[in-house]
Amino acid sequence: MSSCNVPDGRLPPAYGSARLTCCHPLPGLCRPTLRTLGEEHGTRFEFECYDVGQLYNLAHFLERGLVKPPLFVQTIFGILGGIGPDHDNLVHMKRTADRLFGTDYHWSILAAGRHQMSFVTMGAIMGGHDDARGDSPLLINETPQASDLTESAGV
Repeated sequence: MSSCNVPDGRLPPAYGSARLTCCHPLPGLCRPTLRTLGEEHGTRFEFECYDVGQLYNLAHFLERGLVKPPLFVQTIFGILGGIGPDHDNLVHMKRTADRLFGTDYHWSILAAGRHQMSFVTMGAIMGGHDDARGDSPLLINETPQASDLTESAGV
């Protein structure tokens, strides 16, 4: 952080966003990152959860005060080693997140390849958000088709 062009070496929180894949809650693995970037620098993390167990790891961090709500949780489907691209798994991950975090989280969905559109559609119906990166299915040929799902629906 000392290489930053900011007098005290700190970036404003808006510039310190980072993705953090949920990892094992053992001491020494994720806690220093959560404390240093989160508490000391005000970073808001997006927690990528590839399986239901990672939601429980995130709940562990929340219970210990290592992360603060509202949480930004992205559930990811169809990646080798993670939960499969089955719509029942989407419902299971959402119900588990609701049970663990109540209303203190924002939820987005990402699914591998051909599964993305059906997962994003189902997730939107369930109250989730599309993954907002450049590979968003709301972009076709790099041309914005709609600024959000309500605009595309004509609402």
